[in-house]
Amino acid sequence: MMTVDSVADCLCYDCLITVLGARIKTLLLGKSCPESLAIAKQYPTDTWIENIDYTVENGKCIFSAWYHLKRGHCCNNGCRYCPY
Repeated sequence: MMTVDSVADCLCYDCLITVLGARIKTLLLGKSCPESLAIAKQYPTDTWIENIDYTVENGKCIFSAWYHLKRGHCCNNGCRYCPY
């Protein structure tokens, strides 16, 4: 699992989310879908974190590729960031 270390100077909520988002992207970079799924399944889907699992655009939730990977399957809704 990912941990936060002393790399980040500020660990306020906004900075922490920025650091974690960047680490997730780095972690998944160049990985195949099965490799990414193996990583993502370690993390729960019962709590959504804004700017990690989703963003809000025009009042609608846009799920991230990370959230889709954690969910473990395609919902066939044509999601913008679907990794499947």
